[in-house]
Amino acid sequence: MIIATINPTPPLSPHRDVPADRAGATQLRSATNPTSPVILLRGCLPVQLSLSTGQPAQWSVRAFPLSASAAPAIGPAQGMAAMLSTDAVGFFGVQAIAGAQTYDWFVRFINLQVIAPGPGDIRTDSAPGLGHGNWYGRVSVLASYECAVRILLSGSHEQPSCYDAITLGVLQNMSWTQDQTLFGVYCPRGGTNVNGHLFEPIPRVASPNLDCGDPEKYPFYDSEATPSDGPSRLLKFDDAPGIVVPVLYKPNTPVGTDFNAAWAHDNNYLVLRKVAGNVSFVSALGAKSKHAPHSYVVGGAVRWSLTLNQMIKEIPANDFAGGFGALKLPSYLGASAPPNGTHLPTQSFESFAPPQDAQAAGIETFGPEATITTKIYRWVPHHGTLK
Repeated sequence: MIIATINPTPPLSPHRDVPADRAGATQLRSATNPTSPVILLRGCLPVQLSLSTGQPAQWSVRAFPLSASAAPAIGPAQGMAAMLSTDAVGFFGVQAIAGAQTYDWFVRFINLQVIAPGPGDIRTDSAPGLGHGNWYGRVSVLASYECAVRILLSGSHEQPSCYDAITLGVLQNMSWTQDQTLFGVYCPRGGTNVNGHLFEPIPRVASPNLDCGDPEKYPFYDSEATPSDGPSRLLKFDDAPGIVVPVLYKPNTPVGTDFNAAWAHDNNYLVLRKVAGNVSFVSALGAKSKHAPHSYVVGGAVRWSLTLNQMIKEIPANDFAGGFGALKLPSYLGASAPPNGTHLPTQSFESFAPPQDAQAAGIETFGPEATITTKIYRWVPHHGTLK
């Protein structure tokens, strides 16, 4: 029997969170029957082949009729093991001859084509909203982003059920640094003299960082494919990135104080008066096969970013009488200056044709995630005038 294995998509750099099920190679099905081949994506990492008997063999691969491409490369032609390229589209048979014995293994490679989104397929937002954050006493400033992309699968028109083995998804990465990220600007009560900037937490490893937030689809970002099977699907996804920061902050004091009491009795607390900064995103349009669930292939990517330049009005002390949760936060949005919100660069779409493994395309698929739910911020004193 031919033993076929494939390595999982590797991380871009060391110090990533590598779960046990993605640390080693995946053994593929035996697939000795041509009616039930292994389904793989074109562009995934090469398939490693050997015999269960441990014998050396003569290795070859042939293309079946109706295949969209020539047979993929295999080599060496003779030896204990061989490597099968995945740069092919269609139905193929691998054959190993060891002495008088012949062994077969069948595979179908599916091509992933991402159609460049048109002007109406992406919606950005130049008016971020102000709302309650995920912890008491914090506010969020978020801007929306929506995208719809047509994805075509090919290589199995004579056996269309094979397309159902392919799951589409978005592999979203986020790039930032300690000094090039989002932050809140804080002033004393009733004043416009800036005392410092409170930077949001960032992961412990360098960018790009995986942006997921959905453990059920990890490492894919939450998205919806319509229909969920077949060769032509519309992949839709949306995001609402931004920053969550405390409305009151005192340097060298843990975040999480009783904000109502702090507002009423402690004038040393600074007031959030602005959010600013910039972060960038890459939303890679990718897929995986159920037969190689840790191998991620991408066919295109949309690049976009978030810039915040949004003033926040000082909240009057009397408004806290009903508690922080009762504040009508949208009414405290102040003036903004462009650029403000989500936006696209001039060349926002990048095509990967032929498709390729996510790591080869520069896409991270391992944590730690970009969105980390820590309460640790970084305070940097900064003196100037609010503007």
